[in-house]
Amino acid sequence: MKILLATGGPTIPQMIGGSQRSGDTLLKRLAERGHDVALTSALIGNGLIGWRARLLMKLTGRRAVTDNNQGYPIYRSWFPHETAAEVAKHFRPDVVIVQAHKTGLVAQAFHRLNLPILFSFQDVEFNEHGFDIGGLGPLQGVANSQFTAAAYREKFRADCSVIHPLIDPGQYLVEETGGNVVFINPSRVKGLDIALEVAALLPDIPFIFQEAWPLTPEERASLNKRIENLDNITLRPTTQDMRDVYREARILLCPSQWNEGYGRIASEAQFSGIPVVGSDRGGLPEAIGDGGVVISHEAHASVWADQIRELWTNKEKYKSLRESALTYSRREALSLDRQIDAWECAIEKAHRNHFTA
Repeated sequence: MKILLATGGPTIPQMIGGSQRSGDTLLKRLAERGHDVALTSALIGNGLIGWRARLLMKLTGRRAVTDNNQGYPIYRSWFPHETAAEVAKHFRPDVVIVQAHKTGLVAQAFHRLNLPILFSFQDVEFNEHGFDIGGLGPLQGVANSQFTAAAYREKFRADCSVIHPLIDPGQYLVEETGGNVVFINPSRVKGLDIALEVAALLPDIPFIFQEAWPLTPEERASLNKRIENLDNITLRPTTQDMRDVYREARILLCPSQWNEGYGRIASEAQFSGIPVVGSDRGGLPEAIGDGGVVISHEAHASVWADQIRELWTNKEKYKSLRESALTYSRREALSLDRQIDAWECAIEKAHRNHFTA
């Protein structure tokens, strides 16, 4: 089949996050099975990709320009919902998988073209859809957790299957782990305030704050100001190879303050036996499972610090939790082959139902 993944946000390498990594793995695995795949996403105007796209737009008059940066066609435009018809005419998809960022606007655009739509539900930020997807008729989707699936069933009566984020262990597994507490994506919704307080309470334990979402100059200046007197914090720039991050990790800290759809970094870390100390928000407890410790997102920073200190100093407890993390990472729900089987079933169902409704 010809399968188009559509998102209203930027993609790799202009934005590198869980959603982008999952989508990239999905398309590559589907391509390995003989499907013809492509992606349409938003464009960030700077950098080599941005400047190339600007030039091609001027030279060709097209509003969506393509590159093969990830090994498959990527149609980049300023507003993907406005270029849906152009992309559909060029690629001629059999099914459109709509994923994250302005979900409603993107889905509405392809719905108007009478194309089969399968939603990839990754968060519960309904107010950021840009359009009420409930008005598009019966919804079919794949949710990244039981939490996310329940939310869409309740609000939209969506027909949801559950497939956790796709993670290729080879891209995350490291033979040796390091001696740092790692906090990924230093933003307020991900628990930046708590992470800073925890680091301040544990001055003898080294922390790495790993960038993920692009920081604005103002955000970067603010963060640098807040960590300048905390000698145990090292701020690292965005990387495409997360193995560089997990090689330095002893514990993964995830004090998220928003309703995470799943929390794939927990699973990424657990492939290497890195225990996770995370919050009880959204689907994050599903991701952590037996491979870590779940703490109330409302808990004082001292509670988080006590737990980190306990894992840092209690060798037996750390070893036990490390083994549990490894075991939990090997569960069937994270088997890539089984996940792609399930995705193919969901895609075929969406295609079939569209033409038999």
